[in-house]
Amino acid sequence: MRRYTVSEQASEEYGLELLEIRKEPGLSREPGAVHAAGRNSGYHAINLAYLLGAERIILLGFDCHSLGAHYFGRHRAELDRYPSNFDSWVEGYRTIVPEEYGIEIINCS
Repeated sequence: MRRYTVSEQASEEYGLELLEIRKEPGLSREPGAVHAAGRNSGYHAINLAYLLGAERIILLGFDCHSLGAHYFGRHRAELDRYPSNFDSWVEGYRTIVPEEYGIEIINCS
């Protein structure tokens, strides 16, 4: 099983494949790199699914709202570097135009 991360520390600590992050909108078309316009792991996961050949991506748990933390609570201190700004996440998702990539994205949240 292949396992991915955008964290150098996690890559080294857990032997995960490291993906480069590029601060660009839309989806990366280059294997080994994901775009970060969404500023969250869900956005990265969509990009990775596309890179791995998905033509239909079904989203679960992408409601982009919270009561001050993620559904699982707060990240560990070393991972909680960036505040969760759900409004900016929604704006980031708007930079993905599925038709430009030949994919379908269905939000089942």
